[in-house]
Amino acid sequence: EQYRLGNLRRDAKLELARLREQLRLRREAAATLLQQQLRLWILRLKAKRELIRLRRLRACRFIQQHVRLWRLRRRAKEELIRLRRIARAKVIQRERAKEELIRLRRIARAKVIQREVRLWRLRLRAKEELIRLRRHAAAVKIQRVAWRWLQRRIDAAVVMQRQWRVQLQRRHRRRTAAAVQLQRQWRAQLRRRQERRVAAARVLQRRWRHELRRRYGRLIAAVVRVQRFVRRWRLRRKAQQELRRRRREAAVVKIQRHVRQWLRRIKRKRKARQERKLKKERQAPEHSPSALSFASSPRTHLKYTI
Repeated sequence: EQYRLGNLRRDAKLELARLREQLRLRREAAATLLQQQLRLWILRLKAKRELIRLRRLRACRFIQQHVRLWRLRRRAKEELIRLRRIARAKVIQRERAKEELIRLRRIARAKVIQREVRLWRLRLRAKEELIRLRRHAAAVKIQRVAWRWLQRRIDAAVVMQRQWRVQLQRRHRRRTAAAVQLQRQWRAQLRRRQERRVAAARVLQRRWRHELRRRYGRLIAAVVRVQRFVRRWRLRRKAQQELRRRRREAAVVKIQRHVRQWLRRIKRKRKARQERKLKKERQAPEHSPSALSFASSPRTHLKYTI
């Protein structure tokens, strides 16, 4: 009987060792499965990160392409504005050259008019001098022929000469005043034309400066919109990264909690099984049929408990 009980105990110990080995293998298989799942989750996470990185890279390339296109358009606009400014400057230079040519022509015409007036004055003076000389010669001849008769009328001739000279001086003064008045009016007209041109140039400059300020304001507004878009995109990306990080941390914490709960449940089950076993061994004597039944059926008991 003791030999039989020893064999039963040996078989029970062997069966218990085999069950422990099976439990260890199952634990290792569960740990391997958990590691595989964890590795798959890590691979999926890496794939998601790579996908996110590719999307970000694609978005960056898209933004860079748009920024480069915008820079090219801005450079083209600036080049067009510069060419327009050069064309306008050339047009203004041509206008100024035309105005200078017109001014020179007017000055030349004025010089021609002045020269003609001076020649006319010289001719008039020569004619007057010739007339005066002829008259003087005639008077001398008359004086020689009729000295006696003209002696009585010398005072009258002197008076006539004085009046004639006064009349000539008046004519000369009138012609000189007319020429001076003509020159003054011509200079005043030239001055008014120059003032009109200066006023028109000022108005053109004022409008052009207003247009430049308006274009600069539009450019600044476009830059501000681009900066606002980029900042919003960065904030959204940062918020998405923070949300993904929190979700990952929450997932890791959840997995750790479930693993710890599963380990605690296994530990409690193992401890309860050992306590029940010890309790049954203490309550039942070695030669009782209950001990034999317990020793003969540990496989089924441990199978169901596991």
